[in-house]
Amino acid sequence: MVKLWGEKEIKEAKVDKQLRDKVRADIEEKVEIGKPRFYSNNEQEFWYRIENRVATADAIRRFCDAVGDVNPLYLNQDYAQNSIHGSIIAPPFFLCTVSQFDWKGVWDMSEYGYKIAGFDAGAEVEWFKVIRVNDKFRVHEIATEVIDLTREDTALQFLVCADKVYTNQRDEIVAVVKTKVMKMIVDPNIKSQLAEPRLKYFSEDEVAEWFRLLQKEEIRGNNPRFWEDVNVGDQLPSTRHIFSLVESAAFEAVCGRIKSWRFEMTRFGSDSWRKMINPESGLPDFGGPHLKDETARRYGSPRANCLAVQMQAWLGHMISNWMGDAGFLKRLICQVRKPLYRESLALCEGVVANKYTDGKEHLVDLNVSVADHYGTLSIPKAMATVVLPSRCLRGADNSRLEPATP
Repeated sequence: MVKLWGEKEIKEAKVDKQLRDKVRADIEEKVEIGKPRFYSNNEQEFWYRIENRVATADAIRRFCDAVGDVNPLYLNQDYAQNSIHGSIIAPPFFLCTVSQFDWKGVWDMSEYGYKIAGFDAGAEVEWFKVIRVNDKFRVHEIATEVIDLTREDTALQFLVCADKVYTNQRDEIVAVVKTKVMKMIVDPNIKSQLAEPRLKYFSEDEVAEWFRLLQKEEIRGNNPRFWEDVNVGDQLPSTRHIFSLVESAAFEAVCGRIKSWRFEMTRFGSDSWRKMINPESGLPDFGGPHLKDETARRYGSPRANCLAVQMQAWLGHMISNWMGDAGFLKRLICQVRKPLYRESLALCEGVVANKYTDGKEHLVDLNVSVADHYGTLSIPKAMATVVLPSRCLRGADNSRLEPATP
């Protein structure tokens, strides 16, 4: 059995670039830089599997249920038929139910001599097409680079980047997701240094007020938000969530992250599951760090925390509400800086940062964020770009919104 790096080796590598270059090269070998991986709906495929190959109306509805999105454009066929799209479409972040935004990447480096921990550091998503009901998907990804981000005051850490490409049945690229996963070499004998989060007990009045504000959330809908009417500094109507066990389980289930133990035992192979034993029961626990506090602690987190893509989907919900049926979310660039722990309120906010034209497109840049009830920013400043319709229709490019030819 290979001896894992401990505190001594990690300290040496932090000041020795040659050692860090070796670690980076090992990670590059593990993720197979530059090699395309094609996803499949084959039931025997475990790591590179398409979860929802078809964007059915039912699959779209289930995603909206998990996110808390009641926009009729995604749910009501009668409404959608009379919209600019002519039928139901999917929210932009429905993509994560087709194939998860994270990837196999680096889960175990023990054969190289490292214990590894990590977190989803966010993603850059660029959409090119509206996702329409009954669109069918193909997915492939390529690990593109491993970046050494070790500093004197950080862990021994490396950012692993990959491009994930989603294509529809018309051979159109629907979106490209640039995933970013931070991986850290850790001492197997040292527990996480993350502080225990402050827990708050919410009164019935606080919960009732949060729900009242949620019910007042504005959905722009079929009242177009024209580019000419938007001003720098405009605030987006906020959206609100309660991040609880149920909220987390609903999202993980709709994204295909929760499966039977038979599936997980087969996927993790002969020995890897042994590292997931629950010390209280002796049984493997495949829930990951997002459902149970006990499991999260084995991943180095003091409490179960929110998936990065779940927070991104909340931001997509807020932006879709604001831009209306005729808007198109073109890009969202997001970095997760702090965990959002379970049993928290979550507030999504945004402001117009810029407006401009690019060719025939009328564009608006937004700064958007996610914070908990203490004001702690998990996503402090994501940047979104939205295409809006123009009152000068002759000079505007609204072609993305026209119903596609089957």
